[in-house]
Amino acid sequence: MFERKIIADRLVALASNFILFLIVLLCSCHIASAQIIIAEGTGINEEAARQDAVRNAVEEAAGTYIASKSLVENYQLKLDEIYSQSQGYVTNIEILSSYNEGNIFKIKARIDVDTNPDATLISRLNTIVMLNDPRIAVVVIDKENPVRSVFSTSNVDERSESSNSHDLIVEEALNERLIDMGFTHVVDANQVARLRNSELLNTIYRGGTIMTAPSEERPIDYLVFGKCKASAYDVRVPDGKGGYKETLVSSGRAILEIRLIDFSTGNIAATFTAEGQGVDNNQELAQIKAKQVAAAEAAKKIEAKFHKVAAKAFSGLHVIVKTQDINAVDQLQQELRCLTGVQNVYFREMNNGQALIEVESVQKPHILAKMLKANSKLNIYVVSINNSELKLLVH
Repeated sequence: MFERKIIADRLVALASNFILFLIVLLCSCHIASAQIIIAEGTGINEEAARQDAVRNAVEEAAGTYIASKSLVENYQLKLDEIYSQSQGYVTNIEILSSYNEGNIFKIKARIDVDTNPDATLISRLNTIVMLNDPRIAVVVIDKENPVRSVFSTSNVDERSESSNSHDLIVEEALNERLIDMGFTHVVDANQVARLRNSELLNTIYRGGTIMTAPSEERPIDYLVFGKCKASAYDVRVPDGKGGYKETLVSSGRAILEIRLIDFSTGNIAATFTAEGQGVDNNQELAQIKAKQVAAAEAAKKIEAKFHKVAAKAFSGLHVIVKTQDINAVDQLQQELRCLTGVQNVYFREMNNGQALIEVESVQKPHILAKMLKANSKLNIYVVSINNSELKLLVH
């Protein structure tokens, strides 16, 4: 009995030590996830100088992260909106010095920028950098209204019908959420005539996934295509007499079915359902709140799907070369093989002055194009770029 107690005490001690070790390890990981930066800031007052220092620190952290991805494109303009929200990306600020020089305040601060892989800053950088800030259009159909006229290619004036068929509340909510997440190229689908009246959307609505239109007729990179169904009812409560009485509130529920489609290939990148509930003074307002909640939930899932897409290595790029010179095609293949991140280059065919080369690479198409133009001895003109195809004119 005494020996059993000794063994039990030892097991408890071992368990305690192991838990302590895990706590220390987790704390160490948390500390390591913050990048410590000494930054300076200036402003018309101390608070403005502090905000400037924070922005400078976040810019430095973001610049380090982007440089680690070996990208050659300047993302400064696309990152301005991220930097404007710099305060939300820091975990600690310690003012080291502060002084007033004339009417200008200057400070130096020790700033901890949250660079955890799951942190908001890194999440937004991944979205913009790894996906090259894709052009996204949102089209949501109200399932309670007719949809035939929305994708019609007839000459009939459909503005009144299409405004009823499009769920503008959900579209607007999704657009706002995507912009808040860091996507800067959210396209208003209603302003893209070729998209709004395209047979491609008819194909999608009927359930098809194959898009045959040439890449130059695709004004976006990704399409968020949804169908929304909303309902509401007036809330009643027991009246204490065996019945029910009406209240002054209504409850709404919205179900949003989403397809995220890679518009360059027609492949469905994700399909899911998001739901939302809302309470307000009447049924219409309750439905609106429910739709907004469903849109917010859908936006989170869309962001998560984009991050998975961004994490995958790129491969299978088709390089279409317009040239009459077979020697130029041979040289282009040699130059492609020398580019960083290119694993294999395959010549597939050449017909009527157009060659097809397949490239396996971890680099994105726009990066390969920039690298080629910077290093090639050929005269290269980029005709078009999308996620799966790079068209070049070589002479």
